[in-house]
Amino acid sequence: MHIRRVLLPVALFSVALAVLSVSASAASQKSVQLKIGDAVDVLGTRVACFAVRSSGKDGVGCLLWGKDKPLAGSYSVGLAVDGTAVLSKIKADGSSQQIFKRKPAARSRAAKVYRVNVGDVFGLQITSKIALGCKVINVADASAAPVYQGVKVSCYRATAESPLPSSLGVSISDKFAGVFQFDSKGAVSSNGIMRTQPK
Repeated sequence: MHIRRVLLPVALFSVALAVLSVSASAASQKSVQLKIGDAVDVLGTRVACFAVRSSGKDGVGCLLWGKDKPLAGSYSVGLAVDGTAVLSKIKADGSSQQIFKRKPAARSRAAKVYRVNVGDVFGLQITSKIALGCKVINVADASAAPVYQGVKVSCYRATAESPLPSSLGVSISDKFAGVFQFDSKGAVSSNGIMRTQPK
């Protein structure tokens, strides 16, 4: 996948909890702390993620990458350090049209591109105790709907122990993109939005 820097301004699935709790063979191999401008190439998929600053906020945005540009007609997701989650559709010119945005109740250095696999994690540090973390997960559970099976990236804000209660998260794969919400106890709730990616 050839990546250039771009600026990116789940209907909740029953498998979301399994997605976040990680299956057996997905032990973390690599942990990458991103800086604004860095990119992540999720090997074996069309998913690319970027550490971006948009509207004055730092965050991580993920999309499907086509031939040297975002894949037109596909869906992208983004999560800002303040918890704002966004789902957008990529237009033919590479810009995005926002479909969903909800808030919770550029550095001048050379950007790096990291190549990651299943089990790897990456993200941005928000405070000394909270991070915006993303994990590459492979859902192989045959009981999950086919659209949710396979390799995906899920991002959410968390402490070292657990997701932040009542916060939002995002997931993206070659098959779908969506936004989900945790309840007040940190479990995945039924609130969310999901869109199927084009073939």
